[in-house]
Amino acid sequence: MADNEKELLNENLSLNDYFTLIRPTNIPNNGRNTFFVNQKGIKLEIFRTNHIPDISNNEKTAFVSYGLLIDDRILVSCDTKFDRELIEKYGDKVEAIFHDVSFVPNPVHANIHELKSLPKKYQDKMFLMHYFKACEKIDHSEFRGLAIEGVHYIFD
Repeated sequence: MADNEKELLNENLSLNDYFTLIRPTNIPNNGRNTFFVNQKGIKLEIFRTNHIPDISNNEKTAFVSYGLLIDDRILVSCDTKFDRELIEKYGDKVEAIFHDVSFVPNPVHANIHELKSLPKKYQDKMFLMHYFKACEKIDHSEFRGLAIEGVHYIFD
């Protein structure tokens, strides 16, 4: 990012030239690294997830990866292995869950069979995402649906 036309003037750009940085507040004693920010009236809770390496068995031993809770209503898992504790922590209070899925066993993403082991109350809220198009034919009828690229989801 530092390479640019300012280089001619012997001056490089920094992160602040590209973004308005907002430092979130740490939420202590939340069971996992969690942060909060209110950006123009949108409340964002940002929490650690367990993604890679495949030998990791919790978010503390995984590489840094985060999920998102939006306005205490929408849960976005981002990249994570199956994490029942995460779903149980947020699932009852949200309207919708956007969760990544693999339709085959996978060491770095939740697979469909693991997600099917969740209580129906969570499956009914869950849009599956981060999947290969060819997998759309696999039965996912227990869930609210497949998240579709380019579709805007509006929750009143």
